[in-house]
Amino acid sequence: MLTVTSADGTTIAYRRLGDAGPAVILVHGGGQSGRHLEALAAILAADGFTAYVPDRRGRGGSGPAGAGYGIATERADLAALMAATGAGLLFGMSSGGLIVLDAARHLPGVRAVAVYEPPLSVGGSTPLGWVGRYERSWPRAIRPGRR
Repeated sequence: MLTVTSADGTTIAYRRLGDAGPAVILVHGGGQSGRHLEALAAILAADGFTAYVPDRRGRGGSGPAGAGYGIATERADLAALMAATGAGLLFGMSSGGLIVLDAARHLPGVRAVAVYEPPLSVGGSTPLGWVGRYERSWPRAIRPGRR
């Protein structure tokens, strides 16, 4: 397993499959690790790509999420991996797709993106009427925004 250090000093672990051709980073979803995208990485490597598969923070060989964790942290981790590998092609699955889309908006080295099933609500396509009732049912000590 290879590693890169993100801007805040956190270690991000990743695997490389293939050794020639365009470099692509595959970003997994929330309840996964990089291992979930290794089969896709192997197919891409067989087709002439160099595929990089990181473990996002708190998963696999990477460091913990830490205080202040959010989309900017994920973007910084991805920027560090892009700088270390020279990759400008990004693929994201589920919440990894949201990270990839955010990176495309903010990181100048992104050349192309592909996303699969990013959790987006377009024009109210995801009903959210249940959220308030759900949050009110939580014990006071663990409600969002309370510590």
